[in-house]
Amino acid sequence: MRYNHCMKFDKRVACLVALCLFVATSVGAANAAQVVTADSTDYGKPTTGVLRALIVNIGTPSLPARPRNEFTASVATAAQQINQLSRGLTTVQTEYFGRDILLNDVANLCDAEFDSWQAAVSKQVDVSPYRFVTLIIPFPNDEAKQCEWDGISDSPGKFSYDFSPPSDQDSNFPNMTVAHEWGHNMTLDHMSQIICKKNGSTVSFVSRAERDKSCKKIDYSTFSFMGSESELRIAAGERSQLGWLRAGEEQEVTEGTFTLGADGPLSLLWLKNSEGDRFQIEFVKALNPNYPKEFFDIVSDDIVKVTNGWTHDGVIVKYMADYEKDASFPNGYIAHPYVIDTTPVTEIVTDSALKAGKSFVDPTGTFQIDVLEVTGASATVRIGKPTGAVAATKITITCVKGKKTRNVTGLNPQCPKGFAKI
Repeated sequence: MRYNHCMKFDKRVACLVALCLFVATSVGAANAAQVVTADSTDYGKPTTGVLRALIVNIGTPSLPARPRNEFTASVATAAQQINQLSRGLTTVQTEYFGRDILLNDVANLCDAEFDSWQAAVSKQVDVSPYRFVTLIIPFPNDEAKQCEWDGISDSPGKFSYDFSPPSDQDSNFPNMTVAHEWGHNMTLDHMSQIICKKNGSTVSFVSRAERDKSCKKIDYSTFSFMGSESELRIAAGERSQLGWLRAGEEQEVTEGTFTLGADGPLSLLWLKNSEGDRFQIEFVKALNPNYPKEFFDIVSDDIVKVTNGWTHDGVIVKYMADYEKDASFPNGYIAHPYVIDTTPVTEIVTDSALKAGKSFVDPTGTFQIDVLEVTGASATVRIGKPTGAVAATKITITCVKGKKTRNVTGLNPQCPKGFAKI
């Protein structure tokens, strides 16, 4: 089991949190026969059907439980969001536990023994029928004691913990904290971004041997409720991982011409390069310019707000790190998606999506993606062998052995036996 922390940016939720509640408040027409029980959620199942979510309000001797009107609206909204994101495949039935539960004080709410909290709650309420169990954590008035994140969740699992301030519930923008944490419970990782350098210059991507030393992974990207998005969106790749794509809506390919739609019939392409790395390609719509965006700026090392982010439709390429295949997962695999900065001369937040006429070349020389056309509802791409751009991915290293030096050039150059790289 691992915990997924959800950061907050300037009191706005960036990595969102999970909330649930008790008092038979249901979204969607659910009858008892349809309700899915979840005695075991070790692998993130189930993700479809009617899922019950229990919200438990927590207090301690020194910190009273929150007034329920601080979070009920967010919980109801989260259930609606999951239904919308799944395109009706999932209905979350939210319920509130009838009374507040008093737990012992801890030295640091942000770093508590969450397993012990789970055990304490489980002694007072049977959590086995519920797919999600969200604990609403008291909010300290002392800013120094407030957490740097808005939530934590088991990923995968059923428990999550909401630390978000009451002000988030009154925001003019949709609070996706609750739905975000449920996403973690169902195996989703953060929608992230990766930015790489080669020979001192920022590039789109590099081969595996160079990646650890020359790439920076940023935990939050846009395009998704699992990133730093203030607009409700989900990537086709995330729908894939949760089993929310329709039959035929994703394909693993090596070459050919394909049209990717915003809502099918084909939404997602998978590619694999010669090093075994996996990539996803999908069409994305421009974001609503009325929603300000917040993202991590690699240059200033700070959170930056932009009002003109993602102003065009296009095609994004994602590197699927930590790919693991197992039939126990909702759709047979898990992975951590990183949006590749296909236009590295500008900030990733403004134009990562490829326009018509643009290309992306895998640094190993396995494939090239050419965007042939972009419309308001789809994009047509051609996948094939690189057509001359491979040479640009070659690099030269210098190797030394005593007084001897030797330059080695290639896609993934290695020093000869007995030589050391300098």
